[in-house]
Amino acid sequence: MRTLSLAVVLATFSLLSGFVVVQHGYFGFVMLALKEPWGLQMLLDLCIALWLGWAAVDRLELEGPPTWPYKLATPALGSIALLGYLLHCAVARRSRSVSAHASVTGQNHEASMPNNVNPLTLRK
Repeated sequence: MRTLSLAVVLATFSLLSGFVVVQHGYFGFVMLALKEPWGLQMLLDLCIALWLGWAAVDRLELEGPPTWPYKLATPALGSIALLGYLLHCAVARRSRSVSAHASVTGQNHEASMPNNVNPLTLRK
């Protein structure tokens, strides 16, 4: 459920961000921050939140993909980069848990099935 939630938030927010960038340009937020005190406050708040988010990721020492590509993308993509990393971790964790379950039970579903059987349609 967490993976699905992250995927939905990432996709929805990415679409909204893309729409806003197309409408107002990539640096439109800077102009708003320079004109409006609330815009500046929100920009600074975003920067602080992203810094704290990456600090939490580093502190948790999550077993997942390397963080450096996502951290490099953060100045350009903002929270989309952090959401992408968290989604990548969730997918990797799910994949590891499925692999671990298969190795513990000694089951290799793909190797034990005939070629004409789709494992997704089987029921226990």
